[in-house]
Amino acid sequence: MGNSENIGSIRIIVFTFILSYFATVNAQESINCLTNNNYKCNVKEINSLKNGECICENAQDGIKIILNYKNDTIEGTYLLYRYGNLRDSCYMRNGIRIGKSITFYDNKKAEHISYFDNKGKLIGRSYEFDNLGFYNYIIDHDSINSDSIPYIYLYFSKNNIMYQGFYPKFKTNNSKLLQEYDGYFYYYDKKNNLIQVDYYSQNQQKLNQKKYLKKVLIEESNFNYKSKKMIYNGSYTSYYKKGNIKQSMVYESGKINGKYEYYYPSGSIKVQGLLINNEPDGDYKEYSEKGDLVLYYIYNKGRILKKIIDNNGKKIIQVP
Repeated sequence: MGNSENIGSIRIIVFTFILSYFATVNAQESINCLTNNNYKCNVKEINSLKNGECICENAQDGIKIILNYKNDTIEGTYLLYRYGNLRDSCYMRNGIRIGKSITFYDNKKAEHISYFDNKGKLIGRSYEFDNLGFYNYIIDHDSINSDSIPYIYLYFSKNNIMYQGFYPKFKTNNSKLLQEYDGYFYYYDKKNNLIQVDYYSQNQQKLNQKKYLKKVLIEESNFNYKSKKMIYNGSYTSYYKKGNIKQSMVYESGKINGKYEYYYPSGSIKVQGLLINNEPDGDYKEYSEKGDLVLYYIYNKGRILKKIIDNNGKKIIQVP
């Protein structure tokens, strides 16, 4: 699979994860066992207010919940068991989670670990693990960002990093979900090799993109966004596997405008010219790897105006 396919697959995973996470993480779990007919609950009441330990059981689903009430409000340790295995553990105050919260797999390994402040807001880092104990993701909720967007780390398996970067910022426009970006985004292959770095700036108006192969920079591009589309704008440089320049050019509004150069793997110049709106204009030269000029044409808006040296290296002056 090529890098572009890898990046596309990772982005789908990132967006799917974020949508799922946003849909669930900010919702405090509703403790409705006392009003659910499937549960049998035992709790003391003092002056018609629930107080003390409450044990609720749902034999049909194998669920047992132990929590505490203080004057009709959930206060204290909350434990949820399923078929005898602890699945959820946290501390609750005024009916919301605070402090450390842990959910578990049936094999007793942690599935999620999160931390909440006194208002039930996520703080610090949240973790999700697979059932072998390896990371699925880490989210840093205290990352410094202008919009307080959390920083996310996603993993393939066995703690191999897949992606890291600030959350894309989501907003709705005419019932259509849009993603906005800010800052650096890093993408990795399954061998932990960095394959791409995206840097968004000026409120997603500009993107600098670097692609890597086996830790070597192979391509660097600059884009502008117009109507949510990426348009080449600025310098573009590609590199050989050993890191030396392969070609360089300058884009303006999606078209090559300016100096164009192509190099041999040895580093010597191969092609040199000027392109205007993707068409050669002015001097166009080709060189041998030894540096000999082997072709020299003069163009005018994509048409050959003069042939100074033909492709055999023979000096001529020819006007078409």
